[in-house]
Amino acid sequence: MMVCCFIASGFRVENLNNCASGIPLMIANKPRAVEKCGVKQRSKNIPFFDNESKKSLREALQYIQKDSEQNAEKVKSKILTSIKELLTNPKRYNTDKYKLNNDGSYRAYEIYKYRITYHVSDDEIRIIRIRHTKMNPLEY
Repeated sequence: MMVCCFIASGFRVENLNNCASGIPLMIANKPRAVEKCGVKQRSKNIPFFDNESKKSLREALQYIQKDSEQNAEKVKSKILTSIKELLTNPKRYNTDKYKLNNDGSYRAYEIYKYRITYHVSDDEIRIIRIRHTKMNPLEY
């Protein structure tokens, strides 16, 4: 089975609809390079997006896009760049104060009034949630 892949903004996107790296096609438009690969695999250098975080980011960008396509692109770029920067220093942000019994591996930060919550483990960075700060915080 051949899986089409492409690289966009430094993120590997596989399967073009729901990739193993977690970046949906809508976010990863404008590929920089195109390649074919026979095995679905996710690089350890790519943050993994949970389904909830993908969905909420997609919805947020669609909402912003109704008023301004330029602002949606700006927010998308800033959020994805900040997530990519986690690879160099995953513990750069404070621990998540809304996580119950947080051992320090759950962290969060805000960009453009969006709160990005992520989990750091030895082998991956997992994006747990992306939500607008006006929404009620959920303890988890």
